[in-house]
Amino acid sequence: RYGLLHTEQDLADIEHGVTGVLATSKEAVEAIDATPLEQRQSVIVCKMQLCHILKLIWDKRTNGRLSTALEFFKREQQNFSMYSLGKSGVLERDVPKDEQKIYEKVKNTLKHEWRDFNTSTPEEFGQIRDILLGLTLYESDTLAQLALELIVKLFSQSMEVHDALAQVQLLVTQENVRTFSLVKERQAKLRLILQDGLDKKDEPIIIDTLTQFCAMCSKDAQGNVPHNENQRIFRNFGVHEDIMRILHTPFSNKLPEEQGLREIFLLSYRFLKLFVADNAENQELMVRHQKFMLQHMGVKLKVADTMAEIFQGNKVACIQASNNLLTFYVNLCINAGKFP
Repeated sequence: RYGLLHTEQDLADIEHGVTGVLATSKEAVEAIDATPLEQRQSVIVCKMQLCHILKLIWDKRTNGRLSTALEFFKREQQNFSMYSLGKSGVLERDVPKDEQKIYEKVKNTLKHEWRDFNTSTPEEFGQIRDILLGLTLYESDTLAQLALELIVKLFSQSMEVHDALAQVQLLVTQENVRTFSLVKERQAKLRLILQDGLDKKDEPIIIDTLTQFCAMCSKDAQGNVPHNENQRIFRNFGVHEDIMRILHTPFSNKLPEEQGLREIFLLSYRFLKLFVADNAENQELMVRHQKFMLQHMGVKLKVADTMAEIFQGNKVACIQASNNLLTFYVNLCINAGKFP
């Protein structure tokens, strides 16, 4: 869990040693500023390295706490599989109703045992803050930036643990596990194609992949019942960003040889529509792409259906819609008809 450092106390001991070396005073800073340039730079470089070490200690503590939380899950419930994904090393939360009590129990455990990031007293917590603030007195923008970043981290680490815990997804059924594995495999192939550049010979593979993805995003063939668990799995893998990369492929919609690409674009927009259906978090992810999507309006790619689903029930996005956007839609209705 903590590697060679077996407990949080081990990390706390090292933390105290590092912050002790970092500690300085205004008089000490002024004395160092009066020394030759080479000596001043050596001191600043040393302080920067210690800042990096302090960050590593805090990251190590966070990872250890996450491991403890996941072990807690495993002890409480043995009938699910857990996988790692993304920078945080865990999946986004998908806690079924029968697992909610376990999730709440873990949160309460963290709240009482890990009340704040440091295991020290409030006085020692304040001392670390003051030590970091003291580093901003040196004539080094880089050191000051590092110190300020650590101050932010000092006050946010407990929240980081809680947020990461809230991103735990329980793959309860065999269907969940199969979906996870299939999406992972298909996405790897899709990204390899996109990395090398989309070629005509790759079109059948992409069409088959997108067709599968569309089917997995809904519980019925018509796409009227969103599959929330699968929507989250797609979001965790960042599949929507891969789809946007596909849609950035040059496309005129005029050449006969673009028929395969046209089908890919249609499936891409259908997937995004199903991806955001009745899902506020996914809608929020796609709102940022609306300006790009407007470029494909009016060429019968069913972009309007996707855009409508992004705004459906999304009060924040609707409020932010500009007059220019509304005018654009009205003009499309007039000029392009009901199938823009």
